[in-house]
Amino acid sequence: HTVQPATASQDAAFDLKLAGIGFPTMPTAVGTAYGKECCDSPQEAAAYHKNQRAKIVEVGEDCGTAPPSQHVKGLSCSLPHVCHPAPTASSASAVEWKGLRFVGARVEK
Repeated sequence: HTVQPATASQDAAFDLKLAGIGFPTMPTAVGTAYGKECCDSPQEAAAYHKNQRAKIVEVGEDCGTAPPSQHVKGLSCSLPHVCHPAPTASSASAVEWKGLRFVGARVEK
């Protein structure tokens, strides 16, 4: 897996791209995808690829229980495992969120 960009400037918009394998993609038809029930309508099938989500937490925090970092704008979670928004672009090998920002400062001592 790779993450782009490797670094981002504070207060400057950046696009987060995660590359790897096995990301959910749009099924070709209503019915099943990846061996399980997927979609009840063509509209739901067309939106299937947007099931992927991202969460950025502070260094050393557990992603499953920690809140999202207050220093990242553009990604949020209403519950620890319910994050949004959906990616702006996706494929079987990558997902991307556009227009994120790092804000504020974190000083380590």
